[in-house]
Amino acid sequence: MKVYLAGPMRGYPRYNFDAFDDYARRLRAFDIEVISPADLDRDRGFDPDKDDFTHDMQIQAMAIDLDEISRCDTLVLMPGSEKSTGAKVESAYARYLGIPVIGVERFIRDRNLPVRDGDVPAVPA
Repeated sequence: MKVYLAGPMRGYPRYNFDAFDDYARRLRAFDIEVISPADLDRDRGFDPDKDDFTHDMQIQAMAIDLDEISRCDTLVLMPGSEKSTGAKVESAYARYLGIPVIGVERFIRDRNLPVRDGDVPAVPA
């Protein structure tokens, strides 16, 4: 199974890369292939500690993200996605393509993946 991990970035420390990394690590531990926009951004040379995510960079990143979504089986939403413009675009695109969209906690629960304290991090509000 290949999933795209969608969630909020703007307005979070380090563009929320830590939460993306924690969720991706958690899902990968169960042999789920995870496409994370944080990983995609890092692959393009973006450093959340140094760089500013300009509007042009956001547009370029979204184009790459949408292409990746089209190759996934499911789009998994992190907490806070309902307030994220980017995550709303990503989930609308996935739905348009007929790709299921599901919250990460439900995704974990529905697949009976074990959840232990600290496995699924809380995302700052």
